[in-house]
Amino acid sequence: MLQHAFQSGLPVQWVTGDVVYGHDRLRLWLEEQQ
Repeated sequence: MLQHAFQSGLPVQWVTGDVVYGHDRLRLWLEEQQ
C-alpha cells in the first residue's frame, strides 16, 4: 500500500510500524524511498 501511495504522489509525512525480533525491513525500505 505504501508503494502505491508513494507512486501516486500522495504526501506522506510519517509512517508507523511494528518490528518483530529485529526484522526491520519496513524501516530499511522506507529509507530507500527517501
